Amino acid sequence: MSPPPYQPVGPPGEPPSGAPQGVASSPATVNATGKVVVPLWAAVLLGVGCGISILLAVIYAVVLTMTTDPNVVGGAWYLLSVGSLSFLISLVALVGVIRKSAWARVVTIVAGAGICFTCIGAVLGIPVIIGAAIARREA
Repeated sequence: MSPPPYQPVGPPGEPPSGAPQGVASSPATVNATGKVVVPLWAAVLLGVGCGISILLAVIYAVVLTMTTDPNVVGGAWYLLSVGSLSFLISLVALVGVIRKSAWARVVTIVAGAGICFTCIGAVLGIPVIIGAAIARREA
């Protein structure tokens, strides 16, 4: 004697998948390509962080031109590179936020982390990360 053929069934409380159903309902879909709306305060802080980053980069570029002390030059190169990189990432994130691009949330979180590399930037970077995390998608 052979076992009965397999009969797939639906979730508990639902009729079997082979049984006729009254109204077909589709599962809720997530709009993964919709526009991302980052809160205004997070966009403003991102812009301020962008400005502070370029200011930091310019200050240390000036320091590099005015000194030859190897200890100062090493620190100035480090802070110049951190400021420049943070500025570029923040600028890309700010453009994404203004355009409400789908990738804006991820780049804004990265920019917030980049801003956190300086002590003053941590005051701005952490709220930027929180603002990007609570961003919502438009329908």
